[in-house]
Amino acid sequence: MSAPQRVANATTTKPSTIRVCVFLLALCWLVAAAQLPYSLQGTGILIVLALVALDVVLGVMTGWLAFQPTSQLDERQAALRDRAYRIGFRLVGAGVLLLFALYVIGSILSAIVLGPQSQSPSDGFNPRTVVAILELLAIAPTVVIAWLLRSDSEPANGPATRWIPLMAVPIVALAWIVAVLVAPVETTVLTTVPDNSFTMSAAKCGHFGVVKRVASGFGGAIRLEAEVCWNGQQAFTYGDPSLPRPSSLPAEEFAMAFPGLTSCAPLPTDSDFGNVVEHCTGQIDADGTLHVGLRGRVSPLPGDFGARDVQLRLIVTRDGKVVAFD
Repeated sequence: MSAPQRVANATTTKPSTIRVCVFLLALCWLVAAAQLPYSLQGTGILIVLALVALDVVLGVMTGWLAFQPTSQLDERQAALRDRAYRIGFRLVGAGVLLLFALYVIGSILSAIVLGPQSQSPSDGFNPRTVVAILELLAIAPTVVIAWLLRSDSEPANGPATRWIPLMAVPIVALAWIVAVLVAPVETTVLTTVPDNSFTMSAAKCGHFGVVKRVASGFGGAIRLEAEVCWNGQQAFTYGDPSLPRPSSLPAEEFAMAFPGLTSCAPLPTDSDFGNVVEHCTGQIDADGTLHVGLRGRVSPLPGDFGARDVQLRLIVTRDGKVVAFD
């Protein structure tokens, strides 16, 4: 029996410390990978920091075997490392399939629960999914090595310098705070003009969607979905009773407004890494031009520390000309 087989077949009467760390890492990974709950309520960075800490702990406890060059390994260590990479390759494949399944299920549930608001410019991989993919690629071989190690083969407590890599945890936290404070706000715009999915008598309509992400979404994001119609006399929004209604149309035209066509609210995933608050105002001026303003605040830490204010405006004339959308 070869050395790797002896390690793989070893049993123990109680879970080893290293396997407990593997269980904790798997749990944190599932929280990041799953689409439920819809929002992490600002705790996303804590999940990231926990993953970084567990990665370092497993790396130290395995002697960073997965990253050692062959020239520095004996025959048994090299065989174990190579076996870990073979199993790790299959583990990554299984993880990607699980991520895809979770993403599809989450998208379907979001469409059912959130309705039209789920069809937004943010469609795609959210920061949680990005974290799960990167973690899977980075740690898979080390996890396999950690799982195969016997409990009595775990390294004893050595010099404190072995744990210096744990400094990666506060470094990642600091880098995140700096990115939220200074990184450019990314804007994604999606317009559908004319909007053939919605019609209104004596008026033409278009759909305007925009999302502004702080630190690529790792700080938070604000968004606006607006169904805007115009009839040559006035431009107006449809679907949000808090915004002004046009005087040129009878009130019964708005008696059955479709919720979600116009929405000034973040999606649940926008609050994964911070608290997001939005407020919209609207005005139809004397010329019939519609002015919609959005003010949002993204707060990655309690007490509004590191908060950023983000603004957006949408101006459409009574003939459907977009004057501003930024």
